[in-house]
Amino acid sequence: MNNQHPDIGQVEDRLAAFVRQRRRTMQRYFSSIGMFNGHPAMLFHLRRQPGITQKELAGCMEISKACVTTSVRRLEAAGLIRREGDPADGRVTHLYLTPTGEELDAACARGRDFLIETLYQGLTEEETAALYTALDKMIRNLQAAAATLPEPPQGKDE
Repeated sequence: MNNQHPDIGQVEDRLAAFVRQRRRTMQRYFSSIGMFNGHPAMLFHLRRQPGITQKELAGCMEISKACVTTSVRRLEAAGLIRREGDPADGRVTHLYLTPTGEELDAACARGRDFLIETLYQGLTEEETAALYTALDKMIRNLQAAAATLPEPPQGKDE
């Protein structure tokens, strides 16, 4: 860049590189504690919303019910979550963290803390505020653009 301002393409390239590196770093952390990608977010939702159903979990995470079903099976087999039938409606199953799941969720939270400490190290309050403002604008721009696009086709499990 040689003291010149980067063009928008360079900014986009840096943002993409940042997203990839952030994902790789967190995957490495989660792998070190025995977690699959995506599972920490499920544990987080189950901690915040004990008794959530698989359908509700899919909605919160914006993923398919099929993905949730696969992950719930894995998490249950690992002893991290348990299912309980609804006494009022036998068709409904609620999900809860087990004590082991709670421990692993705490380890995942420590990973998030590590990420935050690492990412924002050396940034001033003004830089953090400017970053927040810029990202907020970018999110709103993407939301507005997405609203102009056709809806994706609905899958079998949607």
